[in-house]
Amino acid sequence: GHIALLEAESSPLFGTRVDTLCTIEVDGYAHGVHITEPEIDHNSGMSLVHFPGFSEIIESGPGRILHDSLAQAFPDVRLISIATDGIGSTGEKLTCQNVWDHGIEQMAERRHKLVQALCDDKPVMLQGLSMGSVIVNRILSQDMRSGHRLNAYPLNFDTALVVPKLAKICMIG
Repeated sequence: GHIALLEAESSPLFGTRVDTLCTIEVDGYAHGVHITEPEIDHNSGMSLVHFPGFSEIIESGPGRILHDSLAQAFPDVRLISIATDGIGSTGEKLTCQNVWDHGIEQMAERRHKLVQALCDDKPVMLQGLSMGSVIVNRILSQDMRSGHRLNAYPLNFDTALVVPKLAKICMIG
């Protein structure tokens, strides 16, 4: 698939850490991504990838607070939060025309490609909150079917309140 960095804005965070909000295109859809680099480069290459719940904005509010809290709790890992499709200001918006292309399976497939591109073969912990936990589960299933291309470990899962089959309906009201 096609993956490209469309734009990025970096700033210092917590002293020596670099914090970047960026837009990364995967197969024609622009994803909002928030990356906080490790405090000290230990060459471990370990990343923690967080998948927020349906309505959590990674740029502000509870989604940003959770990202920053995870960054403080794990100072030696690269922290990556990947926004839910259509949620937030750094990613592409969903429309009546494209919403049906953004179900759980499609989001998991693009995120699998994105995690692989961002983390390569280095170890990665996957963590999901609410709907993000369902996406992590699907990413791990897809990775298993594709021969375990990710060096991935599930960190924890916080359950979703929406049945995955109903996610598209809940997303568009």
